[in-house]
Amino acid sequence: MFPKNFYWGGATAANQFEGAWNVDGRGPSVDDHFTGGSYEKPREITVDIKPDVLYPNHDGIDFYHHYEEDIALFAEMGFNMFRMSISWSRIFPNGDDAEPNEAGLAFYDRVFDCCREHGIEPLVTLSHYEMPYHLVEKYNGWASRELIGFFENYCATVFERYQNKVKFWLTFNEINCGTMDMGAMMETGLIQGFEGPASAIKTTPQQRYQALHHQFVAHGRVVKLAHEKYPQFKMGNMDCFILSYPGTCDPADVLANELEMNRMNWYCSDVQVRGAYPFYAKRFWAENDIELAMEPGDLEDIAAGKVNFYTFSYYMSGTVSTHADHEMTEGNMTFGGKNPYLKSTDWGWQIDPEGLRIALNMIYARYEIPLMVVENGMGAYDTVEEDGSIHDQYRIDYLKSHVKAMAEAVADGVDLIAYTWWGPSTSSPPAPARCASATASSMWTSTTTAPAPTSVAARTASSRIRRSSSPTAPRGSSNGAIQDRLPRCGRHNHRLREQRAAVCEGRHQGGPRQRAPRVHVHRPQQGREPARDLGDRLRRHDRRQRLLCGVRG
Repeated sequence: MFPKNFYWGGATAANQFEGAWNVDGRGPSVDDHFTGGSYEKPREITVDIKPDVLYPNHDGIDFYHHYEEDIALFAEMGFNMFRMSISWSRIFPNGDDAEPNEAGLAFYDRVFDCCREHGIEPLVTLSHYEMPYHLVEKYNGWASRELIGFFENYCATVFERYQNKVKFWLTFNEINCGTMDMGAMMETGLIQGFEGPASAIKTTPQQRYQALHHQFVAHGRVVKLAHEKYPQFKMGNMDCFILSYPGTCDPADVLANELEMNRMNWYCSDVQVRGAYPFYAKRFWAENDIELAMEPGDLEDIAAGKVNFYTFSYYMSGTVSTHADHEMTEGNMTFGGKNPYLKSTDWGWQIDPEGLRIALNMIYARYEIPLMVVENGMGAYDTVEEDGSIHDQYRIDYLKSHVKAMAEAVADGVDLIAYTWWGPSTSSPPAPARCASATASSMWTSTTTAPAPTSVAARTASSRIRRSSSPTAPRGSSNGAIQDRLPRCGRHNHRLREQRAAVCEGRHQGGPRQRAPRVHVHRPQQGREPARDLGDRLRRHDRRQRLLCGVRG
């Protein structure tokens, strides 16, 4: 079914799960200025970090102090790959520093060494929605060409440091998010001086695509450096793949869907895989008043950035129609048309495992390079039983159906080499109402109906809760709504236990900050039989998560 050397694992992001946001010389990132919220109250961006406001990313699940036990749990689940990111501001606190922060470099040395000890291959994203905030303040993010050099310097530093520890690299997470307004915060950093709800961010096509051009140039230079100096490296891109179908067989709908697929799914990857702007770009630029400022050598840099493999997130699909009566629904990154042939999650995300097979075939036919599915999952309203257990057959069914779809794609001839679901490390949300924003976060306005999804396989010790498990909005990243990815704001995967409720309460009342107690689990490393199939893996994950959260059952 799957190749013997296939990679199975989980996916995370430094800004959402590391915590320790101001520890050991780390500087604030964009996400550190992103407040908590709720379904009723949108998350907001603040220019200054306010001491009496909750910023969920400041704590995450405190992977920074507990990476050893977390990685050991991943190994027990049968992982042989762990997708993670490096926090740019942990290496260069301001982004434009002359010298790197040694404490930050040393931390990732320890993480990679720990992965190797457990036989886990790191898949490392260089920039995953966490630009150093100083680059926003001073340069307005990727609006400035100066960020090209800063990103090159950062990548050159970590490449040299980890050349013998990391083989697989991704430059930018879901770079195509930059084609939308939400990308101004998460991807391109075009929020200089902005303060308010993330849903209120507005940018022009000119601003978005100029910033993307600078990212493409930076990507090309970094890939070229890797290929020339570190031939053992494999360099990849990462897109949020939002599969869409024509709403009807009306030729106008078919054409509209083709144009949307070009804009959303193909524009960025055509550049990064083929090394040039696609043929349809010129008309798109002209119709949207886009005039890219290019310097001599830019197109050559882009041409040098052809990746070795293609990676993407997949959560749901939608439809596109020109008809005014076409019903809409929520999804990851954006809203889409409702498909009457599909079921939906609690968040309105349409469950389409067959769509994953379709997407894999489409992508492979277009590029014919190895593929990885590096985010996938669903959020739901989970009910906690009296014994603390959660019977989430719906989540198991979701994952199973998508794995089966991948197997069919492999049988079709697709060169699929890895699957990492979002997200393997989770926790229970705090109990008090004051702390509910820590996981039930959303960037949407009051008119938005999509709740924030939470982590893919979260196990919680509280009563019935709203969760968000996805990457962006209304996407729960691996189910999430705009991330936080803005809903994906649920993608935060907080490992907060019931015991942490009092800590959270104390924080809101101005009390001292403490760290919740950890549950230490003895994990024998020898004689462990590997998980043989998905069901075995999920059962093992369920047991480990309960142990992690201090829940028996």
